[in-house]
Amino acid sequence: MSSLTMIVVLLVSTQTGLTPAKVQQLRDDVSRIYGEANVSIQWEERAVLNSVTVTLVRSLPPMPGCESAFGCSILDSTATTPPVAFIASQAIWDYERPRPLLRGRLLAYTVAHELGHLIGLPHDAARGIMYRTTAWLPHARWSQAEKLAMAAILKPANAPATADLSMPAIALKTDVTRAETLSEAVPDSRFDDSPINHRLPPRRVDECPY
Repeated sequence: MSSLTMIVVLLVSTQTGLTPAKVQQLRDDVSRIYGEANVSIQWEERAVLNSVTVTLVRSLPPMPGCESAFGCSILDSTATTPPVAFIASQAIWDYERPRPLLRGRLLAYTVAHELGHLIGLPHDAARGIMYRTTAWLPHARWSQAEKLAMAAILKPANAPATADLSMPAIALKTDVTRAETLSEAVPDSRFDDSPINHRLPPRRVDECPY
């Protein structure tokens, strides 16, 4: 039974073409991945206290640092806005198509990876979920360092989760630092991102080019 929890808002653009059944399968797959690290996920459709947000779009918004990525996480260095990650569904499907072992799996691992960034995990030199490339997917598992870091960040299931960036040091590549921000209000868990008007505050951008 999981003793740690995080609260996740999953927003899905209508442009992705994901059906409700596929969205539920994605939630189940990501929950399974985090369950292997003794972390449970509380899924929400709208922002709540202490939640982090993952937004599935067809293509990533035009933000420096996210040009060639499957996913991109944005953490507000001023802590005035919640952390948010964007996932590019089309780039993932294009990458999966000629790779049968990844087909149908990469989206969940990308969401799991970006969620790691949102709670404070950097890219890890160990070949776990937070490794910078897909070379070890779908066989990647949480490294021991990643599990210890999450245990230090997240609270038990009966207490609210927080996006506390202080954690045990783990080997990592240098984070990408940018001076952009995002300003966007999305009222529902399914939305139309055509077009999206992005205006970017000072944030740290973790790009994941794979």
